[in-house]
Amino acid sequence: MKQCVNCGNIMDDDAKFCPKCGKKSSAARFKQTSFSYSKPSAAQSAYTLTYTDKKPKKKRAVWITILLWISFWPIMLIITIAKAPKIVKPIKAVLIGLVVIFMITTALSYSENSDSYIADGNSSLNSALSSSNSEKLSPNTIFSETITDETLQTNFLNACAQIGMDYQRIENLEQVDDWISGPRYSFSYEGMPFRLYCNMDSTVNAIRLGTNTDIYKQGFEPYQISDYMIDLSIATELQLLSEEYVKNQLNYPSSADFPWLDWAYGRDHELYSVSSSVTAQNAFGMEDKLPFTLIYQIESDTKKLVYFELGGSIIVNQMDIVSTPERKEIPNDTSPQTAADSQDIVLVDGELGTYGKTVDIDGFSYINYCVPEGTYIVLNNGKWCKVYLAKDEYYKNSDGYTENEIVETLEFSEYRQSQTLTVKSGEHLELTINASVTLTPIE
Repeated sequence: MKQCVNCGNIMDDDAKFCPKCGKKSSAARFKQTSFSYSKPSAAQSAYTLTYTDKKPKKKRAVWITILLWISFWPIMLIITIAKAPKIVKPIKAVLIGLVVIFMITTALSYSENSDSYIADGNSSLNSALSSSNSEKLSPNTIFSETITDETLQTNFLNACAQIGMDYQRIENLEQVDDWISGPRYSFSYEGMPFRLYCNMDSTVNAIRLGTNTDIYKQGFEPYQISDYMIDLSIATELQLLSEEYVKNQLNYPSSADFPWLDWAYGRDHELYSVSSSVTAQNAFGMEDKLPFTLIYQIESDTKKLVYFELGGSIIVNQMDIVSTPERKEIPNDTSPQTAADSQDIVLVDGELGTYGKTVDIDGFSYINYCVPEGTYIVLNNGKWCKVYLAKDEYYKNSDGYTENEIVETLEFSEYRQSQTLTVKSGEHLELTINASVTLTPIE
């Protein structure tokens, strides 16, 4: 076939004249081409043909396919299985599931091998450092860059051992602002925040979890860190259980939207706490964000809800039935006592010792220290504290509160600072919080 160069009419190869316009045609034969059709415009009276030479691209496609299979063969295999027309859907689902499981297993295996490789590398590095400078990595100096006091280092490590804390897993140890009795440090252990409270005499006063839980407390039996750690499986169970409890209290449970990551977990022996928030529609159809806290008592496989607070309203409160064992007091080097070979008296706030006496005042318990009459040199064992010399007799003031007369006040602002004090009949000593002092009688 050929085309007339004058009018574009298609005619036979042996035609010498165009049957449409009558002009003699000198057009050459068509090459084998492909064409695409486009709708003619109003000014056009014939089809518009677009000619393109097509060359075979089979080799390029083959190479692209090979590269895709080499780089992403699991994904390519899944796509191939999904598009296979001769495989029924249930079998497809099983095959795809097996491929996915294989991918996950391979990834986890690679991660474990990588961790093992890093651990082996660290072990080799530690061995090399240990062989070159064994003293640097000894337990007594492992925290030497932060805690320069060697005696405090040793006492800290001993306290860690008593509560079952592996000092090698302590991270981010750094010094923070001093507290009333001495230096203070912060650190993390297994992702949990801790504070180390030290005394000026290089002893450890407390290792505190969070803001108010003393795992280690000087003068008392140590708790175990394992009783305050919560594993992922229990946390997941409690999260799902808590979501159900919360949904049951909502006007529109189906509208409940819980966060993915904003969850907090805590543990104190058999008590486990879960805290988060939920966004849901209220009775008026408006969205509210409600914080919630649930506390469970877990014994064996039983999970009992003992506290539930949602949006500021307490729904369940059975904390009074939870028995809390009293922490036993144990003797230590700074316990209030009179040494056998000395007349010195050591008084520590919160500890009865030999001379402490508990008194109840307006519903609160306090300790009065009834030391023998005489004159003493009072030595401060902390950084700052006050010692009050007060009358034993109490009375009601004009506001209806119970109080007694303060005879003298000793204020200390430095470690090992001393002052003189005379105690008479009918008088006792009172200490500010966390105070520690030594009384030496003057002959």
